[in-house]
Amino acid sequence: MKRSLCIFLIFLLLLPCGPRAVAEDTEGGDEIVIVTAPPIPEETPLPEETPEPTETEIPEETPAPTEIPTPTEAPTPTDTPEPTPTAPVLPTSIEIDTENWYFGMGWPYRDGYQPTIGNEIVTIILPLQSTDRLLDDKITVTLDLSATGTTFVIANYQKTVVLSEQNINGTEETREIFYVDFSIPLSSSRVNGSYPVRLQVKAYDLNYTPIEAVFTVYVNITDVPPKPTSTGGGAETPTAEPVVLIAHSDITPENVMAGEAFTVKLTLRNSLDTKLVRNMLLRVDTGNLQINLAEDSPVLQLESLDRGGESEIELHFSSDPSIPAGKYIINFTFSYDSNKTLNLSSSGFVIVEIAQPTNAELVVPRIPGEMTAGETIPLSFQVMNMGRDNLYNVRCVISGVGLFPSNTGFIGTMVPGSSSSTSVELFVGSKTMSDDYRGQEKYGETSGTVTLIYEDASGREYTEEQYFRAKINPPTILSDPSEVQVEVSAEDRAVQYQWWIIIGGLGLVVLGLVSTLIVKQRKRR
Repeated sequence: MKRSLCIFLIFLLLLPCGPRAVAEDTEGGDEIVIVTAPPIPEETPLPEETPEPTETEIPEETPAPTEIPTPTEAPTPTDTPEPTPTAPVLPTSIEIDTENWYFGMGWPYRDGYQPTIGNEIVTIILPLQSTDRLLDDKITVTLDLSATGTTFVIANYQKTVVLSEQNINGTEETREIFYVDFSIPLSSSRVNGSYPVRLQVKAYDLNYTPIEAVFTVYVNITDVPPKPTSTGGGAETPTAEPVVLIAHSDITPENVMAGEAFTVKLTLRNSLDTKLVRNMLLRVDTGNLQINLAEDSPVLQLESLDRGGESEIELHFSSDPSIPAGKYIINFTFSYDSNKTLNLSSSGFVIVEIAQPTNAELVVPRIPGEMTAGETIPLSFQVMNMGRDNLYNVRCVISGVGLFPSNTGFIGTMVPGSSSSTSVELFVGSKTMSDDYRGQEKYGETSGTVTLIYEDASGREYTEEQYFRAKINPPTILSDPSEVQVEVSAEDRAVQYQWWIIIGGLGLVVLGLVSTLIVKQRKRR
């Protein structure tokens, strides 16, 4: 059977066309079922392949615009605290130590130091000090002899001077100064007179800021004998010639203040009773650019002096407000003739002490208008130096009837432009406790004084006062502590009783509510 089935299948496969029969072996036996396959339709031509669309080039992404930063909010301006005022910083300066004398001087500049002359040599000593440290602690000093004519041997005089320890006033005490000394040979053609020698000083401070100063020292030449005059009868024996002296000087006002005018009155005297002085000229040199002569010219023509006679001359000066306080030398040179000799000269000087006006301000705190006896009140005072010079021993004192300060508000030295504070503890007593009180009233109205005391560089003392009024009340006396305690305890007990009443009432209300709820529940049952 199987063979027959295979042959049949092969036969069907060999058929060129027409339906194909498929034999299936059914489960019923050897029956062959011919299954005719449906005709295969003719193949339809496939459409031409549509070319695949080319990929459209996607344009490159335009870069997103960078995000513009949002401007940050401007910071809210804050109140800038006002700067605390400070004392002005004064530039470094170089000045003469006028208070002391050193080796080779004999007396200090404040007393009219004069250079010494010996062996045809003039020795000039200039002790200098600086208000602050200088670079390398040295200065350079140059002599200027241009105004001395042929008095000295002209040469280049310059030296570097370093800070050194020098003995002062002929004692073992020393001080650091720039000890400047020059020995200048005298010229053989010199003549008597007073000649200004200028010393130019240069230095640098620690910030490399240049510092310059010029000092003038006068040299009095008196060792040249007058030339004898010859007559037809032969040589005349030389005699002494008159010298014009400053017999007396008077400065007004007595206390010369910077920025104010002052007057110098000179009394001139002829030293000889045998010869007169005529054709006299006076040359005035203040030696400082901040001291000004108020006359029309620094050279004045004076009256003749009779034999042994005297005459007076009044000169007017002024000073700049910024001149430092101190002592200054005003030099006078006299040129004159006698009835025997021509071209005579002499010189003199006057020392003027100029002070800076003191200007201190006191800020007084608010003093209570009513005070209680037995209490201590702290008070703080502020003092300001509004002047151009130092203030010394600055202190505040408070006084009054029934008022007793426990201390003095001491500040000490104050530089220009500075401010300082001090405190005073003021004990309030009764008015009868004051020794200078003659009344019987212990308490009530009183008055007091706040006094500012200070000194200038010369030791002159100044005071400024401010007055106040106040009322002293009697001290508060407390009751017996036991009575106070009893009263306080009674008040406490009253408060406690009120709380107990409130709590009791609330308790009764709660009990009533609970009883009502219990009765209602029983009725429901």
